[in-house]
Amino acid sequence: MEWYIRRMRELHARDDSVSFFLSCDTREAEIEISSAVPNVSFVKKAGRYNSREGLIESVADLALLSKTDYILAPYWSSFADLAWQMSGRAMPIETSQGVKNAE
Repeated sequence: MEWYIRRMRELHARDDSVSFFLSCDTREAEIEISSAVPNVSFVKKAGRYNSREGLIESVADLALLSKTDYILAPYWSSFADLAWQMSGRAMPIETSQGVKNAE
């Protein structure tokens, strides 16, 4: 979490018009990040983990994430990587280990 907040603040410091779309596993993470970083949005989730509603919400998050300009992702996140693949690898994807550029 610390890496995300630090990196998001760095990106915002470079360009204060930058906005962020969060796709988090927990409401607590959404609250912590959105409290620490400006211009953050996310879709409120009502579905439980692995429920039909939860899966639908996850697919919606994937679709939205795949339409962004840049992805900050957990290292080895299959979820973020799938969103990147869905985009046609059209934007960079960054983890704490480095950046893969658009192809």
